[in-house]
Amino acid sequence: MAIARRWDETSRKEQLPTFFTGTAGQWLAVRRTTTFAENNQELRPTSSIPWATLTWSQVKSEVISHYLPDDYYDHLRSQPEEKQQRGEDIVSFFDKKVYIANKLRRTPGETMKAIKRTLLPEYQKTLGVYETFNLDELLYKLKEAHLIIKRMGKFGRNEQRRRDEPSGRREGQRSDHNRPPARQRTC
Repeated sequence: MAIARRWDETSRKEQLPTFFTGTAGQWLAVRRTTTFAENNQELRPTSSIPWATLTWSQVKSEVISHYLPDDYYDHLRSQPEEKQQRGEDIVSFFDKKVYIANKLRRTPGETMKAIKRTLLPEYQKTLGVYETFNLDELLYKLKEAHLIIKRMGKFGRNEQRRRDEPSGRREGQRSDHNRPPARQRTC
């Protein structure tokens, strides 16, 4: 948003409070208004640099260090190996993996390998015959695979229903004992 609106560093710092709510908004309000005089015993500052002199990258660093856990990057490094959960939307799964890979500065090739490796088996099986060369193509193939799996699932359920119905009747058909007697033709 800041880039689209062409905000400079000062504008970004001024607009930041409009995007922070709850405890983050409270933290930011305190951080922006805290004075750092040596005799000020009200608050223990998280930084010795006054807010007004911070650059945008310093502001981002302070926010990250304040809110992210110490092991954040260790946590991120474990994310690419998390398997897709049953019922998880394929596009959401793909987007999550690409986001994490970008944070870890992974190449598109590494990202595609991680996505393929952690897909549900039915997606891996369906994708097994396709070769993909970039992330856009992989997403397209995943969407196709999703449709194939969805259709196969419906087909499989219909076959199971047919097997479960007694005497080979299909839904909506009457059995012989419920059928009205056939009319006899008279000449």
